[in-house]
This record gives sequence, C-alpha cells and structure tokens, in this order.
Amino acid sequence: MLLKSNELVFRDYQWTTHSDDRVLPNNNVQVVSPFFSLDNSAENEGHDSFRFAIRLVGNSSIFDKFQTVVYFYAHQLENIEVKSVECLVVGKTANQTIRLQTKFQETQVVQVMKSDEFLTYDHLSDKGISLKFRVYVTNTNNNIRSHLRFELRDARFGQELWSAAQKGQMTDCEFVVNNQIFLAHRVVVAVRCPALDNIQRINDCNVESFKALLYFLYTGCLLPGMNAVDRQQFNDLVNRFQIKTVVQSNNQTDDGLTRLFLAIQPKLKSRDQLAVEIRENHGKISEAGRGLCLHFDYIRTFRSGETVAPEVFRFDRKGFFGVTLIENQHKNGHNYQLTFSSFHLVGGFKLIGVTYDIVGSSPSCINMTKIFEVGGDDETLKVFREGISLPKHSDCNSPYKIHVILTVYLAEMDECWGYRLHDPRLPAQFWSSTQRGDLTDVQLRLGRHLFPVHRAILSARSSVFAAVFKNIECDDSCNNNEQVNADERLSIIDIGEDLDPDVFEDFLVFIYTGRLRTTENMAELWAAANKYDVKTLERIGESVKGRPKMEEMCLTLMSSL
Repeated sequence: MLLKSNELVFRDYQWTTHSDDRVLPNNNVQVVSPFFSLDNSAENEGHDSFRFAIRLVGNSSIFDKFQTVVYFYAHQLENIEVKSVECLVVGKTANQTIRLQTKFQETQVVQVMKSDEFLTYDHLSDKGISLKFRVYVTNTNNNIRSHLRFELRDARFGQELWSAAQKGQMTDCEFVVNNQIFLAHRVVVAVRCPALDNIQRINDCNVESFKALLYFLYTGCLLPGMNAVDRQQFNDLVNRFQIKTVVQSNNQTDDGLTRLFLAIQPKLKSRDQLAVEIRENHGKISEAGRGLCLHFDYIRTFRSGETVAPEVFRFDRKGFFGVTLIENQHKNGHNYQLTFSSFHLVGGFKLIGVTYDIVGSSPSCINMTKIFEVGGDDETLKVFREGISLPKHSDCNSPYKIHVILTVYLAEMDECWGYRLHDPRLPAQFWSSTQRGDLTDVQLRLGRHLFPVHRAILSARSSVFAAVFKNIECDDSCNNNEQVNADERLSIIDIGEDLDPDVFEDFLVFIYTGRLRTTENMAELWAAANKYDVKTLERIGESVKGRPKMEEMCLTLMSSL
C-alpha cells in the first residue's frame, strides 16, 4: 500500500552528548552528532542521512545560566522531504518539547532546521545533555518522473538479492564495464530491464554509474554516495535502457558538508560570546524505532442531547480505529468525552500514541490519555479518552459542529518489516515473471501441484533452498527433446506434502515480493518460514503468533465503541 498525502513516516532517535573538561558550561561550543541513516538497510554514511547538533550559548560573566540552540541537518536526501522535526530535551527536573523550524535551505544537498533558544541550566548533568528527536519525512512530489514510494515491505528483500549477486551465488550472466566484471542474475536483468538483456560489454559509462544501475534493478533503491558525474551517467543509462521507473534527483556538490557548517555559523549577539567550536562525532545516538503518523478528520454536526454516531477509520484495510463522542451535561457549557479505540491489526506495528486538535480552538495537539490496554505486546485493544468542552449555545436548538483532527502514531516492532522508500514496480515485476514462467529454471512439486520458480531468487531469500539447489544436479537430458513442452523441460524437485498449495503460493509471493498477500494464514506461513529459513517472515509470524481470529478482533473493536 502506498502512503497517502496525509500520512507521514517517522523515526525516533535519542542523542546524548558527552561532557568533559574541554566543554564547560560557560563556553560557547557546538557539538555535532555522528551521521545516521534514514533506512538501516542502506550501507552509507553522509548520504541520505541526518545529523543533530547543539550550541551552548554562554556569557563570560554568568557561569550558572546559559541557553541552547538545537540544530537538525538533513544531508543529501533523495526523493524524500523532511516535513518537521520535534525535539524533547530530557532534564533533571522537567522535560521540554520544542519543534524545530526550517532556518536554512540555501543548497540542494543540505537542509538545516533550528529551534528557538531555550534555557538549559536545569537540564545539564555530569553526563551531558540527552535529547530525543522525532523526524517526519514524506515522498517528494516535485518531479513527476520520480516514482519512488514509501511502501510496506520486507526491508531485507532487495538487499538479499543484491548480496547474492555480489557473492556470485547462482549468477548466470556477467557485464564487462571498462574491464571490470559485474556478476548478475539473468532473471533480474531481463525482468527489470529487458533492453539490457543479452548485452555483455559496455564501454561508454564509468564503473560507479553502472553499479548504481544494477543496484537499482536489484533493490529498487538508489545507490548512495554518487557524485554529480556518476549521477548524470546513471540518468543517461536509465533513459538509454528504458527503465520505466525513472528516478532523478538533484545534483550534489562535493563541498556539501563544508557548506553545511558554514550555513549554521550563528551571528554573535554580544562581545562576551566566544567563538563557536565545531566538534564531530560527539556523543552517542540510539534509534528508538520507526513508524507511521496517520491523520484522520472527525467531523460531526449534532444538537445537545442527541446521540452522536460513532465512526470507524481504517488503515491498510486491516487497521481499525473507532471514535466516539458522548455528552456530559455541565452548567457552564457542554462537556464531551472523546474516545479513540483501536484494535490494531497491521502486523509488525503497535499503537504508541494519539493526539487531537479541535479546529478553531486553542490549545491544539493535546495528547489523549490511555485508559486501558488488553492483549499482547503487538495486537492489543487500546482505548484513549479525553474530555473536551464546547461553548453553551443561547439557543438550545442550535446545532454544534465539531471538527477534530486525530493524529495516530504507529511504531514498527521490527526493523526488517515496515515502510521503506523504493521502486514499487520491483515486487510486481518479479512475481509476474514466475506467473508467466519467464526464465523459470526449476519446478517445485507439492503433492500434485507444480510451481515454476527461479533458483536465483529462492536461493537469495532462503538458505534451505540455496542448499537444495546446490546439491541437486539438474537433469539436462530432456533439454534435447524438442517434443516436450517448456514446463516439462524444467527440473522437478519434490518438497513433500506438508503445506497447503494455497499457503505455499502465499509463501512464494512473500519470497518474490517481500509482501504479505494475506494475514489469515499466518500460522501456516510461519511454519513455512521456519522450514525454509526465511528470516523476515519468521519474525512477522512470531509477532502475530497466538493472535485471535480476524473476526473476533473486529467484534471486540465494535463492542468497545
């Protein structure tokens, strides 16, 4: 499922700066965190990544009070946009939440956000300052030709295929680019880029740009770290070989990091302030989890004393959220009880919080209080409740109209299963290839059913299948018999009869696409994942194991409204 325009992806981070003798409270100093990636599956540093920084603003004559400015750097992000950043300053006595504002956007490779200054002498400790950040990102829609999307999938999927190609596992074709050899799987190349099939030597591009092309074919993601020349040649290759998902991003400059630090140099406010010291790799970062931020509009028109009908919102056709509004009489107005109920059915996610904002009133973005929670850690019935007040009308027959914006925060349970930015065509193209029988080279027999598959893809995704295909020699004697049809020319491997054919097909869908076609047979899919050592599906099965039936969960949700 593609994210809609009103849905954001977020990730939480915690950064603790270290205090030492060289960083004194009365000095002006800026410390910068290490790089950290938006997506853990990307092996990069400095590209598609974030950094944090804080600047202590002191005064040479006042040693016990100073201020802090918090910075956030989005460095060389491609096809995504940082919508907002929140920062929680964790202190000794009280916590302070601030929202960072965009301050500099003078380059195409760096976006700097800056908070307002706030007092921090109560937040200091001998161990430094601890800050918790929440970063919200969404897809970039500036270029109509850019088709990368956030989509729920197996985050290991593309990387496992790419790793198999790098190791030469089941590879059956090669490309020579400026005397460097690239091993590949013909099924991946033919399915993703037919124009590149049967081409063995390419001399009019550099090695890095061709590697980026293969990386995109295998993973659906952009290879991080390319310079402007490599990126331009990559775009030329994309157009030359007619790859349908054309991805273009802004040219990057080699001095991006230097310009970043020049951009954040603060203006001195008085003669007492000292020079700012830039210190890299200062402190420690821990990632607290990734998730989704959903927005729902609850709009109702009603009269006092009327029963307000509940409303149910859905996410991904499996997440059910109910909202009710119940009146409580009060002499100065009308008090209402706003209730948000969730029996979350999306595997791999958990509900961590709900906020509401009544349009036209103040204050806004109030956290709802969690009343109770029933169930396991992943799939639980959760109820959030808050009291709200509406002004009392002089005319009792005048209707009320209320517009509440509900913000729902869902966090991922596992890093290998969640929303990732990638080419959405990739899984569909892989699964279509086995449906059509394109370049399939073996058949799996399950009872009386035969499933044509690709050894290269199954070997990359399953260590058990990799061992089976390695130890069994294919019988090539039928290849010389022109009277036998194509399906019969494929070698047949018997895998027993312990799985239902429909379940096994759902299992193959996950292997080929990194997606679940259904969650109704998770127990059987989990058994298949254990048998064939498909790690991500094993983790998904563990997260939903023992969950009640879908119908029972829906009834439980509706009965709580």
